Amino acid sequence: MSMNHNGPQLELQPGAASESPAADCGAPVGFPLLDLPQHLQEEILLRSKLQAFVAGTCCRGLHSALCSALASPAGVARFILHACGPEALVALYSNHGQVLRSLLSYIPGRRGSAEPGAEGEAARAVLEALVAGLGGTVHSASLTPSRCMAALLWNAGEAGHLPVFDYLAKLLRADAAGGTYDPNDCDGAPLVAAAKIGHEEAVEVLLAAGADPRLMNGLALGAAASRGHWGIARRLMAAGSPVNGWRGEALAAAVAQGQEECVAELLTQHGAHANVRALLVAAQHGRGALLRRLAAEIAPGHRRGVYYLGATTYVAAMTGQDAAVDEAIIAGVRLGWPAAAFMVPSLTGALVADKPATRRRMVLRQAAAVPAVLMRMPSRVQRGLAHCGLSLVFLTRVLPVALVERKWDAVRPLLGACQRGTLVVAAAGAAWAGWRRPGWLAAALCGWAVGLTGYSRWEARLVADALQ
Repeated sequence: MSMNHNGPQLELQPGAASESPAADCGAPVGFPLLDLPQHLQEEILLRSKLQAFVAGTCCRGLHSALCSALASPAGVARFILHACGPEALVALYSNHGQVLRSLLSYIPGRRGSAEPGAEGEAARAVLEALVAGLGGTVHSASLTPSRCMAALLWNAGEAGHLPVFDYLAKLLRADAAGGTYDPNDCDGAPLVAAAKIGHEEAVEVLLAAGADPRLMNGLALGAAASRGHWGIARRLMAAGSPVNGWRGEALAAAVAQGQEECVAELLTQHGAHANVRALLVAAQHGRGALLRRLAAEIAPGHRRGVYYLGATTYVAAMTGQDAAVDEAIIAGVRLGWPAAAFMVPSLTGALVADKPATRRRMVLRQAAAVPAVLMRMPSRVQRGLAHCGLSLVFLTRVLPVALVERKWDAVRPLLGACQRGTLVVAAAGAAWAGWRRPGWLAAALCGWAVGLTGYSRWEARLVADALQ
């Protein structure tokens, strides 16, 4: 959402680095008296003879007077009023608030101040002076009062000016019965801005004035939850905001922040859906307990449940979250899918891990887990068929990823996970080649025999390495 308007853009032209006495007031040099190239100004001064020193003194005097005129919020407000007239409120936060910050830097004690809220207090004082100069109401020539108020709330929120929010909430409260400001203008931007910055009073005032939290599919709730303002989030949900709006932003934010109570409240009291985004966020941040809680919400037989958990396993392996990988596989088994079905996404995710140490650890871990997963199957025939199927998938999907990405340290563990299933697949390929091209049968059998010999020696070395 953007609150940019086509109103006047107040621009300051910064001067050069302050090497002259004009910078003694500590404010940025601006507003050049002569809008001429530097070489022409130098030529004019040289041709002025002794009058050049008079001009320099006048310029320094004018700059000192400018610093003195802008040394108070009232002076800054008067400057903006003279520069922009009835569009002063629209231009206040122009250029992403950089103009306002430049003007506030002329106020003594505000430039480089580390005091929290110092800039916001000064911005509030400037805004109060502007509103007083415009007749006591928020308005402009190009925007309706509602849109002007929405723009101020949004831009103040983006700048983090809480004192400005206090003042605007006071104006909204005073106009509760007047109806001058529509809280639902600009698709509910005022409520979104108040929820985003965490201003509870402004949220209450806007809701009391008739703000609809359902606008933009509950964007205000997502903005509050993503920044940890759960008091405001509860108030918005009580007012009717859709919990599952914006792809379940509220639930995903609670999972990312590790808010177990909020997750339970969203699921049990407000009807939030355990969607794939929440599962992926839990896997990414290693929230094993929350992942278990979310997976319990997926009903057995859910047609996309295995896809959700497969993607969760992939992300957990990619980020090196061991516990999350195990929780996703256990949840998949609860839904009726064999654990072997999640070996492929777990190994593929481990291959694309950013950190080499994480990649090697996760590839070795998941490759070593394949035999244990196969042993859980009830019959030897099922284990053999599953092993052949996994080997085929490893050779056609996982191993090419390792080769294309040049993850050479993952090739050996992947081939080790295939074990003798690789030889069965190779034998089947050789038989097919011999049937299609009888002349290739001898070469295929020789290649298979060499592969068997090399694999046996390599497997013995792999076992020795694993025991060390």
